[in-house]
Amino acid sequence: MSTKFLNTFLKILLFSASLITITGCIYHADNKNTQENTIREEENIQLAAKYLVANQPLKAISRLEKLLSHSPFSSNAYGLLGVIYQQQGEFALAEKNFEKALRLNPSSSEIRNNYGAMLYTNKRFKEAARQFHLASQNAYYKNRDRVFENLGKTYLRMEKMQKAVDYYKHALRLNSERSDVKLSLVKIFLQQKNLSEAERYYNDFLARDRESAQSLWLGIQLAYKMNYSDKLTEYGNRLSKHYAGSTEYIKYQNLISSKMQSNDE
Repeated sequence: MSTKFLNTFLKILLFSASLITITGCIYHADNKNTQENTIREEENIQLAAKYLVANQPLKAISRLEKLLSHSPFSSNAYGLLGVIYQQQGEFALAEKNFEKALRLNPSSSEIRNNYGAMLYTNKRFKEAARQFHLASQNAYYKNRDRVFENLGKTYLRMEKMQKAVDYYKHALRLNSERSDVKLSLVKIFLQQKNLSEAERYYNDFLARDRESAQSLWLGIQLAYKMNYSDKLTEYGNRLSKHYAGSTEYIKYQNLISSKMQSNDE
């Protein structure tokens, strides 16, 4: 798994634990104490999440363990512990906590989404896909477009290209503003030499989203393959001006060098 993807994945999925909304928590308590316990759980979960975002995982773990000593049926606490242990590379502990969370709350798309992220990180793609599939079944899950994006990435790693394309497209149907998904489709269609589809998604990206080194490099590849010399020059100049130190710029230089050698021959 590439570092670039892992960073994005963690930011989108794992750090989403910092935005956890407590719903439908399981308690074994008298009715008069239920509201008080729910408030206490919310406060502790949010505080632990803040520690996590502030790069203080030990404080987050301590807070969650204290919570679980009083509320041992908190699926969100176990789910967040899974996220923390994954970030620390403690994958066995992460899996143990995700499994506990899902035994308590098997319908939680948020927990399954994060569990799938951990499985993906460990290249357990079939298991990750299963978790993402289960997470996607909740039509009211607020990050459902992310789940379908993750399914696309997972099936891409399993070299099932058509399924990857289908899931990416589903993600866009749920949220047409997802620029990263558009670029993922452009990349796939370039690899498949389906230039008309690559151009369609790239133009949609240009109409709505801000360019980056990655997007310019994809535009350069598309322009090169479609013999759009003006666009090739335009994208190349922008890449040189704004992202001269990037990996994409080095790739662009290599492409131009190869093109010049071919012309000389």
